[in-house]
Amino acid sequence: MIKALSIKLAVLMLCAGLSMSYGQMRLIGQLTDSSTGLPIPFANIGILNSKVGTISNTDGTFEISIPDSLKSRKIVFSAIGYEQRKITSFELNKESNLRLKPVITRLQNIEIIASKNPRLNGWVIRKKH
Repeated sequence: MIKALSIKLAVLMLCAGLSMSYGQMRLIGQLTDSSTGLPIPFANIGILNSKVGTISNTDGTFEISIPDSLKSRKIVFSAIGYEQRKITSFELNKESNLRLKPVITRLQNIEIIASKNPRLNGWVIRKKH
């Protein structure tokens, strides 16, 4: 009796697992720097105009499950210091190693000076001309 119950429970769990993954495309890949080949950790990965997304791990690898209803939308890959890249799930399925191009953003100079005003806690930050 216990053996029959265990078998029924195992079959039920298997069916539940299959139904949860039904209707989704699972994509696995890695993000790397196009100039150095090094992995890009903690990059943002998401389906355009949806709430589905993930981030890359410390070694640049990622895994994302895309519901059937969103398969035609583009997937956006972005990270600080890199150009954003948009591709379809079908392109990602063919190319699992994505390379992002580094981009340099020039920032304006700022000046930090001491202040005698106690409300400002001793510091003032100004844009340097």
